[in-house]
Amino acid sequence: MMNIASQSQEILLVEDNDDDAEMVSTILAENHITHTMCRVRNAEDALARLLPCRNYSEGYKYSVPRAILLDLNLPKLNGIELLRRLRSHQRTEHVPVFVFTSAGSDYNAFECYRLGITGYINKKTSYEKLESSLLETEMFLTTFKVLLAEDDKNDAAILMDQLDHSSLNCTYHCVYTKEAYKKALAEFEPDIIFSDYDLPPKFDAIQAVRILKKTALQIPFILVTGALSEDRACGCLAEGMDDYLLKGKIERLPAVMINCLRRKKAEMARLVSVENRFQAKKEQKPLFDALSALLSWHKPFLD
Repeated sequence: MMNIASQSQEILLVEDNDDDAEMVSTILAENHITHTMCRVRNAEDALARLLPCRNYSEGYKYSVPRAILLDLNLPKLNGIELLRRLRSHQRTEHVPVFVFTSAGSDYNAFECYRLGITGYINKKTSYEKLESSLLETEMFLTTFKVLLAEDDKNDAAILMDQLDHSSLNCTYHCVYTKEAYKKALAEFEPDIIFSDYDLPPKFDAIQAVRILKKTALQIPFILVTGALSEDRACGCLAEGMDDYLLKGKIERLPAVMINCLRRKKAEMARLVSVENRFQAKKEQKPLFDALSALLSWHKPFLD
């Protein structure tokens, strides 16, 4: 019987420095990222955990983490060599890897990106930037609900296959009628929508995005179509679509999805910040009014 791999909910941290490991744990805990973090101190222990040898008993089950945080400056076997081995093995070739390092070499960064890392985090940056970079891992710890408005089953299968072979975790729901689309918005509660332009006989992407905009849902809407003129593309974006992608360049689908989710997350954070400032001013207004009334009452005596 072959060894069986399962997707775990943990983050694997490969880090030999205790202070850096504690900082990562603190940032994740303060931002309510509740996935279990498992730490190993060197590349050899990481390989033993991720790529078990054949000496294990039959039926041995091992788990693959949702994401790996990898330091480059490790004793003995360095982080880049560990990354090469992980990317050359089918068990770990698609696991999101975030390099977390103080090494400033351009070669290191180039080689890491060539080997397919998800992010490159510099330990020497400010705490705020470090925190923001580490929180990017959350996107690869989440399972996203993807709504596909697509009438061609083969095209829908291609879209799902592209996402399944990326580092993202997705569940899918396909529709091609207006009624099914409205029902999916209410019941499936998608995190992102991909829509073909024409959905015969009486539905299309323009109608779909207009229906979405009438709701309070803040969901990225991406048009995926076979052909699109410049004028029509501008018209789609003017309707409120977040982006568009031609089916001839479908390999860009995961990157487009990640970028849209990042922009939407930043936009929501900005709106929350504005709302918080508004509420703070609203709560302070009675105090300001009371102080103004008090100063007005004392004004004759001050004069």
